[in-house]
Amino acid sequence: MDRHHVILKTSFIAIILVIVIHQGTRRFCYRFFVQPPDNYIDDVIKPQIDAKQGSLKKVQVGVKHSSFRRRFIQAAVNPQLYSTMPLTTAQTQQSQSETDGKANSTTTTKKPANNNVDIQRIAKVDVESESQKQHFLTQLKPKLPDDPTRRILFGFFHPYADANGGGERVLWDAVHETLLADKRYITMIYTFTSTEDKSVSAMLTEVKSVFGIDLFQEQMNNRVVFIQLSNKYRWLINGSSYKMLTIIGQALGSIATFWMAVYHCSPDIFIDTLGLPFTYPCASFFLGVPVVSYTHYPLISSDMLNKLGNPIGKNPYILAKFLYWKFMMKLYAICGAFSDLTVCNSTWTVNHIKNVWSWVDETNAPSILYPSTGLDETKIADPVNSVKERKFLFVAQFRPEKRHELLLKEYNNYLQLTEEEHPYELILVGSTRSKTDELTVERLRELIAKLKIEKHVTIKVNATRAEVDHYLAISEFGLNPMWKEHFGITVVEYMFNGLIPLVHASAGPLLDIVVPIDPASGEFVSPSD
Repeated sequence: MDRHHVILKTSFIAIILVIVIHQGTRRFCYRFFVQPPDNYIDDVIKPQIDAKQGSLKKVQVGVKHSSFRRRFIQAAVNPQLYSTMPLTTAQTQQSQSETDGKANSTTTTKKPANNNVDIQRIAKVDVESESQKQHFLTQLKPKLPDDPTRRILFGFFHPYADANGGGERVLWDAVHETLLADKRYITMIYTFTSTEDKSVSAMLTEVKSVFGIDLFQEQMNNRVVFIQLSNKYRWLINGSSYKMLTIIGQALGSIATFWMAVYHCSPDIFIDTLGLPFTYPCASFFLGVPVVSYTHYPLISSDMLNKLGNPIGKNPYILAKFLYWKFMMKLYAICGAFSDLTVCNSTWTVNHIKNVWSWVDETNAPSILYPSTGLDETKIADPVNSVKERKFLFVAQFRPEKRHELLLKEYNNYLQLTEEEHPYELILVGSTRSKTDELTVERLRELIAKLKIEKHVTIKVNATRAEVDHYLAISEFGLNPMWKEHFGITVVEYMFNGLIPLVHASAGPLLDIVVPIDPASGEFVSPSD
């Protein structure tokens, strides 16, 4: 047998092995995550209901948490009751004693949310009467994919769902539109929480307060299920957890977080709205579900490689870094191939994704879907002719890349140079996601004190939507000093409210938003930046 035949035979065997492994793995995952035990309704569910015991023992559920919770959600009168997060906190439950929280045996009041993630329970509202019980048992039975009564579970993978930034607005707008599209659609939010006492009610109330997105209308909130991830594993996707090889560390961490999430309930459609692409092969290859990606910024871009320049002839560290980034870029492109639908938030992002995902063509190329800005909720009579106050406004999360410190230093320079009796006031409005962000705010306050500009600067942390609208209504200039802001939702809000935008000439603000009428004007280049 010549070498050519050996290569053909080896290739054929390899292809067969890949197919067998793929089909075998997918079948295993289906049985593990989707299919409950045989006769589970007669052997497990009915006896528990008849004995008026809502809680299923761990030995009855075993490792089938996902398959049980999926069926419960699809059969429930109120799917939200099968969240792994408490419905209300200890502070709010008493005032809501007449709500579904009282009727649901899954409600916790004083224990941290993560204490209940491993317990499967049947909501009382589903079995209170004989007719309700029979309806629940009937709905527990499997339904064909084309059954018009079958509920579809949309899994939104967004581990920082309560961060209250621009990315979270995209998440909650997507959830809202999904729920409006069809009453059969159930949305599941896979997320960590910033504190241990978060509840479903608190989360949705915060969404309404911060973004003006009302998920309580028409009882849409009943179709929002929270799958709370254990906060002790939050470090897995936190870049600061990895002193070296951050990208690969976060990649492996996101994969581990994905499996923790679907262990509690696997989706019918997997949607990543945070930007964790290494989860796509897990959802597509193993679970066999469609993958939708909303990309805010590329995980790795050509800009990163260009900053290193030509590594040949440089020190070994630069060369190793270049090869590492190049390798991760190839893996990033492979992961992108598992996304069935990819949309990006800006021209800058989509151009970089097309460049990195070099395999894309016209049939599967990423497209642009600009993020919602909340303009429908913003009420202003006449943004152009309304009276404005002498204020600079900067709305952004308190994170280092937003460059608040640079802004404060430049504002201090302005105060030193101006001869005006009443200089412009600077207002910083934004949210914090974690202790790290809170420390950022503290450092900003220290810098303000050091520069002795306290009477000219206001910091508003975790402002409500109404407060943000107020500042947008009264301020004259809107600022954004961030370098290569991927899109810049707040810049759109500035312009809509009649503020004059002063923004960094890069990425989203330059290419999509603050576009000069005359391309030769409107851009000031400073050698200091």
